[in-house]
Amino acid sequence: CHVENKNAKRKNTGYMEVHEKYWNPRKWNPPSYKLFKEPAIFNFAKPIVFVHNKYSQEWHDGKNKFGPPVNYIKVDVLRCIFQALTPNYTVIYSRPRSGDFVGDDQGIGDLQDYQLIADNFSASVLTFADLVKRANGTQYDTYNSLQLHIHANTQRFISVQGGSSYISSLFGGTNIIYHRKYGGEWSHKIQP
Repeated sequence: CHVENKNAKRKNTGYMEVHEKYWNPRKWNPPSYKLFKEPAIFNFAKPIVFVHNKYSQEWHDGKNKFGPPVNYIKVDVLRCIFQALTPNYTVIYSRPRSGDFVGDDQGIGDLQDYQLIADNFSASVLTFADLVKRANGTQYDTYNSLQLHIHANTQRFISVQGGSSYISSLFGGTNIIYHRKYGGEWSHKIQP
């Protein structure tokens, strides 16, 4: 597996996003989501790396049409990530599938990622969907509360542009974000 570091600069689009103009990260203190840390309902022998992915239609064209998936981690890259991480980390993988939560008319496709896990990594990669089932009857028995709980106990994240990258960034530690197509985001680092 080859990892390439591209330090790409942001494309100049000729306009300033309203959030860039008025939002100052030095004046914002996020709430302490680490409060969801205790008591831990799962005990893992190795540190956690939480890998978020998605495979849904994206980039609305203004005519109520979505395009094909753009920002997602491909199966061959997932294989490399899992091979590299599982010897030293507990890897938890999450990619929402149809029916996992309320839909938003943004079609979700089948990436064959869960098949990759079942065929090659069933003993070393945990799926968030399975953990949701295991948490049934605990104080973290909803999708959102369990996600907050596990994130509060995690210092390493890999995510894709979008909601999962935002929530993963609220817990401190390291979050590597895959971002293939420019939206309204920009590169920055927030020190807690």
